[in-house]
Amino acid sequence: GAPAWRVRAFKLALPALGALIAALAINFGKAVSEMFIATFSGDNQLDQALTWAFVAAFAFCLVSQIRFIDMSLRVNDALLHVPLFYVIWNVMAMVGGGVVFGEFDRFGPASYAAFFCGVLVLFLGVYFISYHASSGRGEREKGHQEAAAAAGGAKAETEAEA
Repeated sequence: GAPAWRVRAFKLALPALGALIAALAINFGKAVSEMFIATFSGDNQLDQALTWAFVAAFAFCLVSQIRFIDMSLRVNDALLHVPLFYVIWNVMAMVGGGVVFGEFDRFGPASYAAFFCGVLVLFLGVYFISYHASSGRGEREKGHQEAAAAAGGAKAETEAEA
């Protein structure tokens, strides 16, 4: 088989790629919505090839992100996939929107500091929540297994009595 590092890299790449594509979907969706707003305001964008290219890219990203999420959840535990996807998706969407739509152009030093503090809070919050969720997981699984075994035993006793 493949070396362990390659398998781990593949497993981590799936939620990361899904998140990157989801971030692209957000930016394509915003671009498409801006084009439709311009069209409804009297500046027809529907006769432009770029509009339809963005609509196609948006649709492709929507389908592709679901595919990568599905692939990731088939090989990864949700406690790995969800936090990793969430953090990468949020950071990529924020940075992508900031660059593509010029939202960073109005930033001064204080705004950049606040932005990076917000990103740090996002990382730490997801880390602590996912760490807390995974730390008690073994005990919960053991409890679920014991409950299932007890329920199975009770079911067998009920069937024997009948």
